[in-house]
Order: sequence, then C-alpha cells, then structure tokens
Amino acid sequence: MKFTWTEVSQAAEYEYSYTCLNCGEVVASRSGKTTELSAEFTGLIAGTSARLTVRALPAEGGAIPSRAT
Repeated sequence: MKFTWTEVSQAAEYEYSYTCLNCGEVVASRSGKTTELSAEFTGLIAGTSARLTVRALPAEGGAIPSRAT
C-alpha cells in the first residue's frame, strides 16, 4: 500500500512513523525518513488498523513556518 502526502514549503525531508493500532506500538521497520512525498509498505495484514504520522523536517539550521490559524 502506498501512502502519499502534500509537500510542505521549506521541508528538506519527511519523517514517518507507522504505528500498529492493534498492538499499540511503532513498527520500526516501517518507520524512517525520506525526501519523497510517499512511503510504500508491503506485507500489511488485512483486518489490522494502523496510523501513519508524517512530520516535515527543515534543512540543517532552517525552520518550517507554522500555519496561522
């Protein structure tokens, strides 16, 4: 299954964390960093629930502007 997200201005890379909701833990082998706007996972088990959290990371010494609400 492929997960995609929207580009964040001034992001150098994205850190993603895959959490198995059935077992309540982060699955390290399915978590990491990428410069792409997607992450693809194979071997997922039907009937299980999961959450993918993605965080934009700035370049070294940079900052990502926060959104005004």
